[in-house]
Amino acid sequence: MFTHSEIWSALDKIAEKSRLSVSGLSKKAGLDPTSFNKSKRITGNGRPRWPSTESVSKVLSCTDTSIEEFALLLMGRDPEEGVSARIPLIGLSNALHDGYFDDAGFPIGENWHHGSFPHLSDSYAYALEITDDSLSPIYRKGDIIIISPDLQVRRGDRVLARTHDGELLARVLRTQGADTIELAAMGLDPEITSYPTRDIDWMARIVWVSQ
Repeated sequence: MFTHSEIWSALDKIAEKSRLSVSGLSKKAGLDPTSFNKSKRITGNGRPRWPSTESVSKVLSCTDTSIEEFALLLMGRDPEEGVSARIPLIGLSNALHDGYFDDAGFPIGENWHHGSFPHLSDSYAYALEITDDSLSPIYRKGDIIIISPDLQVRRGDRVLARTHDGELLARVLRTQGADTIELAAMGLDPEITSYPTRDIDWMARIVWVSQ
C-alpha cells in the first residue's frame, strides 16, 4: 500500500519526465486541466483527495509509462536506473524447506535458480514462483512475486512472512507491535490473524507481481 504523497509524487515525476506541467499532463491525458493541481489534492475539509485509477491509467497510457515504471516511481526510484537484473528465483513450495533463507529473510544457498527481470535495481530482491492455488484468487499458479527483504514494511503492505515453524505466509500487514503482529488474508473479506511477535521470524515486502 502506498501513501497519498507517494502517488502524487510519482505523477509529478511523470509530468517532469514528459516536460509538462501538472496541468499539461492533465490535458494530455484528456482530463480537466486542474485535475492534478496541488490545490486539488486536499479537499475543502482537509481530507486527502486521491487520483482515480482511471486518471492514473490515462496518464500511464498517454506518456507511455509502464506499470512497472510507475511502481518504481512510487518507491522513489528512477525507472531509467532499473535495468534488467538477474535475481534469485525459486518455487514457493521449495522455499518452504530449510536452507533457503537466513535469519533476516535474505536468500542463501546454492539451490536457487536465477531469472531476469526488467526495471529492477534492488540488489537484495528475490523472486518466488507460485506453484499451486493456495493463494488464489490473489496469486495464481505460474505468477511470480518479487520480494525485497531490505525495504521497511509498513501497515497496509503486502508481505511475505515466515513463521517460527517454517510456514511462509503471503498476507497484508495490519498492525505490528512489540508483542503482536496482525496479518490479514488477501481478498475482499480478509480474515485477520494475530501472531505473537516471537512466532514470526521475518517479514519482507512484496514489491511486484508478474501475472
